[in-house]
Amino acid sequence: MAEEKRKNTTYKTEWSFSFAELGDRISEFVQSLGVAGDEEAIKTERFTEIVGNAAAARVRLDTPVGETAVYAATDDALIDAEITHVGEIDFAVIGDTEKDVTLSQRSAAADWVRGIAGWFGSGGKLRWNVALTPNIPLELDIYSGVGRSVYSLSQMQLTKLEIHGGTGEMEVHLPQTDSILPAVINGGIGEIEVNVPPNSNIDLQLRAGTGEIELRIGENTAMNAVIKGGVGETEIRVAPGAAVRLEARIGLGNINVPSSFIQVSGSRSAIGGKGVWQSPNYETATRQINIRYDGGIGELKIR
Repeated sequence: MAEEKRKNTTYKTEWSFSFAELGDRISEFVQSLGVAGDEEAIKTERFTEIVGNAAAARVRLDTPVGETAVYAATDDALIDAEITHVGEIDFAVIGDTEKDVTLSQRSAAADWVRGIAGWFGSGGKLRWNVALTPNIPLELDIYSGVGRSVYSLSQMQLTKLEIHGGTGEMEVHLPQTDSILPAVINGGIGEIEVNVPPNSNIDLQLRAGTGEIELRIGENTAMNAVIKGGVGETEIRVAPGAAVRLEARIGLGNINVPSSFIQVSGSRSAIGGKGVWQSPNYETATRQINIRYDGGIGELKIR
């Protein structure tokens, strides 16, 4: 019996997994490339452009490696970005009364690999801090790569939003809008949190990859949401008394809705469950939340 226990202990030790150990291994590999210890490889630069005569702008951000924060500027800047990075940054502004702004890292494969290596080698210190104006309407496109991203957009005048995630957690705070805001959020690998403020009007397309989704919807919001689940749980939180209609289909997992919801059709089967549910006040409400959910593997919860 003692011999058997020793064998089992050895087996578990051999197959144990540690993210910390993985990080150490990657850092060792990065150092072997000569990037981690090269102080000149990691640098901080600032890129700015004032609003000037612009009445509107289109902004595209490509943030391939590092933690990213996007938030409202507090001065006359259209964009004010401070970036700690490896490789070269491209910054371009075109136009006067309507400006097109592009901020990106050069997409050559060697630069991307050096960026990844620099991120691990620097202990994850690479960052994109980007302030955007809240004073004029913006169309905003964001393409993220590796690293956690927080998009604090609540004070901005967005007319269109697209976010394409990569690998890492994503947190999005949408603005309050009277007119309909079309928003597309595509996840990759990692958790997604989307916050919709009260009194908003949102047309949302949300696609997950691998990771949990949490969608929080403020009170008195009118919303059409199409959600494509991947692998992971999806939780949708609505305000008390919200008028909600859910049309859901799921591959593997449960569909859980409040007990007050009326089941119009379908079933909650754990395999291939699908159906339509709605709150008692849905038919008579002037501001409605319509959710169409097409899930893969993972539970769907409405709270």
